Amino acid sequence: AADNKGKIKDKVSVMYTTTADGLGTNAKGSTQAQVLEIVGAENAIVVENVSDKGGGNQINLETAMLSDPDVIIFTEESIYNDVAVLSGWKEMTAVKNGSYYMVPTMPYNWLGNPPSMNMLIGVWWLGNLLYPEYYSYSMVERIREIYSLLWNYDMTQEEAKAMLSVAKFK
Repeated sequence: AADNKGKIKDKVSVMYTTTADGLGTNAKGSTQAQVLEIVGAENAIVVENVSDKGGGNQINLETAMLSDPDVIIFTEESIYNDVAVLSGWKEMTAVKNGSYYMVPTMPYNWLGNPPSMNMLIGVWWLGNLLYPEYYSYSMVERIREIYSLLWNYDMTQEEAKAMLSVAKFK
C-alpha cells in the first residue's frame, strides 16, 4: 500500500460516516479513519478536536455538504439506502455520481470499528474501490485468503461475493 500511495496524483476525497444519520464521521487523524490515509485517500472531514471514539466527530449537514467528497462510505444501519432521496445528501457530488458505499462488516467493520486486524481487509477493499489501477486484484480472492489465514475458515467464492455485494462490488 505504501508503494501505491506515492504514485497517486489525484487523491480521492472520502467522507467516512459512522452513525444512523450519516453525520457522525471519522475525521482526518482519527484511529478509525487511518485506512483512508494508508490507501492514499484524502479525508474530506477535517476538525479541530479529533475523536477516536467509535462514533467519531458529529458534524452538521452543512459541513458534510461543504466538504462535498468524491466518495462517501456509510456503515450499516445508516441512511445509506435512502441517501439518494434525502434533501442535502442528494445534492452532494458523491451521491449524484453513485459513488457511495456501505463498508462490509464481517466479522467486524473493515475500516476500523473496532480498530483490529479487519483493517487489513479494509486496506485491500478501499484501495481496490478508490484506485483499482493501483490496487489491482480480485477482492473475492483476497477475502478468501484473509479468512483462511486469520480465522481458519475456508470461505467459498459465493460467500465472499455476498460480503462484497453490500458495497456494490463485483
